[in-house]
Amino acid sequence: MAMLQSVRSTSAQMDMILSAGKIKLMDPELEMFEAVIRLARFAARKRNNVAHHIWAYCDELPDALLLVEPAAYLDIFVAVSEANLDPRFETLNKSRFEPDSSRILVYRETDFVEIVEELKSIARCTTFLINYLHPEHPSRDQMYSLLWNEPLIESAVKAVRKSRPSAPEPE
Repeated sequence: MAMLQSVRSTSAQMDMILSAGKIKLMDPELEMFEAVIRLARFAARKRNNVAHHIWAYCDELPDALLLVEPAAYLDIFVAVSEANLDPRFETLNKSRFEPDSSRILVYRETDFVEIVEELKSIARCTTFLINYLHPEHPSRDQMYSLLWNEPLIESAVKAVRKSRPSAPEPE
């Protein structure tokens, strides 16, 4: 735990946990463990965008928030800063200060509701998995069933199965 907590990168922490799981677990526990880690990684990417990108709004989309990649914002900031040094600033074509729309995501209320529901599902999956992995848990089989009933788990298990090398053909 001390080594895990000393690593600051969430991705590296997940890599460490996954490596430990691969050494300690066997299927079907390992398969379910890998599926939940896969879901957590996918959700982490969305969460990182929401937490670390730059939020904006525009009058043309009053029911939305815009999420701008930090690098796209930085490009505009540098262009404006350089233009401010130009004595002709007031007469410059300001369109070059517009962000690249391909680097902007539009979020509406339904997008946030979807993200929250996905995070709740992953939290449930994690709780069910922890209990399922405990070999003497009194409801271990029920935890496995609850995991399978989560909407996201089936596709994650399929992805895990697909990512594994195929078994060699018997000779």
